[in-house]
Amino acid sequence: MPTFTHQPDQNRYQAILGDDVVGTLDYSLAGKKLVIESTHTHNDFRGQGIARRLTRHVFDEARTRGLVVDPKCSYAKLFIDQHPEYSDVL
Repeated sequence: MPTFTHQPDQNRYQAILGDDVVGTLDYSLAGKKLVIESTHTHNDFRGQGIARRLTRHVFDEARTRGLVVDPKCSYAKLFIDQHPEYSDVL
């Protein structure tokens, strides 16, 4: 199971397994709006649900911080289509 880190100075969340960064989610922030720009999983770790868990983590954190999420990347759009329980964050 990956752990997640946030690098606010890089506008990036990372999924970490052991010592390896296996996934990233890049965003921009404008006031209270977090725009998900891209989501990426390292080729060797695709198909393991890492992007889904990382995206869920970011949506949960946005909800906690009172942010609105704008899912610009195709994966984030698919995630929100499959998880309507996050519609309150949009």
